[in-house]
Amino acid sequence: MLKILEKDFESFFNTPFAVRGKNTLYASPFKSDLKKMLSTQNPIFKKENDFTFYTVLDNGKPVGRITAHIHHEFNKRYNGKKCYFGFFECVNDHTVANTLFGLAEKFAGNNNCDSIAGNFNLTAMQEMGVMTSGFEKEPYLLQSFGMPYYPGLMAKAGYSPVFPMSTFEIDLPSTEPEKIISEKQKQLLDNPEYDFMPITKKTFPKLSSVMLEIFNKGFDKNPLFVPISQEEFDFQAKDLVYIIDNHISFLVRHKGKPIGLSIHIPDINPILRATGSRMGISTLFHFIKHSIKRERVLCIFAAILPEYQKQGVAGAILYLAINAMKKRGYKKFGITWISETNNGSMRKMQDYGARKLHDLMIFEKNLSHNP
Repeated sequence: MLKILEKDFESFFNTPFAVRGKNTLYASPFKSDLKKMLSTQNPIFKKENDFTFYTVLDNGKPVGRITAHIHHEFNKRYNGKKCYFGFFECVNDHTVANTLFGLAEKFAGNNNCDSIAGNFNLTAMQEMGVMTSGFEKEPYLLQSFGMPYYPGLMAKAGYSPVFPMSTFEIDLPSTEPEKIISEKQKQLLDNPEYDFMPITKKTFPKLSSVMLEIFNKGFDKNPLFVPISQEEFDFQAKDLVYIIDNHISFLVRHKGKPIGLSIHIPDINPILRATGSRMGISTLFHFIKHSIKRERVLCIFAAILPEYQKQGVAGAILYLAINAMKKRGYKKFGITWISETNNGSMRKMQDYGARKLHDLMIFEKNLSHNP
């Protein structure tokens, strides 16, 4: 007998551990962080009714979970009536999956939405997509990591694939940036009008508004992008200061004007797995152990002002960052997700010999014809 719980955070948090079992490559956000995400402390939610989340239990054991929410700024920007679903976890059972999707779709209908899409955890600037390949490859922080049968559950429930993406990984020891950097990029690095400064724990908080401006302007034409407020940016990024490596992220200025940046952090998924995503006495030990080992690093985001794009700025930053990562002893460099339509970024991955980690897909369902 299935039991449905709404906004019961404890069961919601515990579901992926119950569904996946031990020795999974999956890593949940820290419990305290997830709780804040799924509350009105999260600035994307203007009111309590903008979101909900469900857990399905079978004989008292969590067997599935899902979120549903309205991203008002997305609907405003794209003149739509879409609902998002996210944080989908489910045993391989169509009855459980259909129950979860039915709950999310009912929420969408109650909010006058004509379609629903996901996975979004919780926007296109966070974890997104449903994995369709690469299940044996370890994910990085902010990379979605599903179960092999999830796409089938979604197809069975009437969802269609609409937006393909991929994540990538660069093997740092075998990468030789000097052989890849272009003449244009070398000239930029040698040009005294351009200043490439590291972003450190000390400077990161002071650069918050600068980073937001470059982020919003640089991504403005990207599919699914919605500009974010300073409050949203700080909510998502404020804790990065605790894990930033002072040597591997860079801000670029041209004649003193900030024009681009690339933010990279050590991958903390091993810490999340080791601690069960719970803050406790052992957390500090695992942070220290991980900082000494320091093998994996990922790109949170890289953005260039539109008027400076396609001038070699992004490539120059990547050259500096990869050299710095190699000197710091990192072995692997992960990239969160790239749209299959982003030819420029796809070429850059090819230039650096990146291997594809995971294929992902956004799934969508039209609700306008549902009874």
